[in-house]
Amino acid sequence: MRILLASKPSSVRVSAAGAWRIFAPDGVTPVAVTNPGERWLLEREGRRVSARREDSRAVPLRESSVLVRPLDPGGTIAFNGRQWRGELLVSAGDDGLVVVNRLRMDDYLRGVVPLEIGTTSQGDAAAVEAQAVTARSYAVARLGGSSRAYDMTATTQDQVYGGADAETRVGNASVEATEGLVLLYRGAVADAPYHANCGGTTAAPPDSWRTSAEPYLQRVSDRIPGTNRYYCDGAPRFRWTRTFERNELREAIGRYVRALPGGAGGIGAVTNV
Repeated sequence: MRILLASKPSSVRVSAAGAWRIFAPDGVTPVAVTNPGERWLLEREGRRVSARREDSRAVPLRESSVLVRPLDPGGTIAFNGRQWRGELLVSAGDDGLVVVNRLRMDDYLRGVVPLEIGTTSQGDAAAVEAQAVTARSYAVARLGGSSRAYDMTATTQDQVYGGADAETRVGNASVEATEGLVLLYRGAVADAPYHANCGGTTAAPPDSWRTSAEPYLQRVSDRIPGTNRYYCDGAPRFRWTRTFERNELREAIGRYVRALPGGAGGIGAVTNV
């Protein structure tokens, strides 16, 4: 997996508790001798990256990108206040340094599942396993799917990912118990985005994105059978209120309508919602 962690800082600090190294882009050639506990500063200089120990001069390093990796396969690299498994690819971008975490799928999921389902109870193991399968399917559907230097972000734009610090016992167990399992539809991995809250009923993909409908993603009610409750009514934003002035509401709806096929004419006056 290639997960974008940062895209605009002019410098980043990295370190590790165990043995680690900074490598050239080939991932084999060491370009800086680092020791456990040291903090190194990586900075953007034009289209290249420079590196120096915080209390020392810069080393003669002028690479377009560098790889920061623990020497122990189970080790982590510290960046931005968190610990990350795998390795960090730090490159010079147009607006700053680009930091991408490259790691194994299931190591990535260990940092996703607890944040997306929000439970640490062993009694919820079955639900956590379902979340692991869903998150793995979402990730597989996005592997190598663009010309970007990464597959996904670490935010709600894709899946919330917090690195090794986010891991929990029940989360790790769910990832291990479902190893290799994904959702399939007619032999292909199902691209099935999920959410914390649907407000009482789900929507079809074309309602939210410029995409075609999927047979396996139909609008359904979220109501718990036989009750007046909903499965997601525990979400903090299940119910909310926002007030619009008439002209503000008309313009907001008009922008949406004009983006639809045949909606170039916009709308008339909003009289009721």
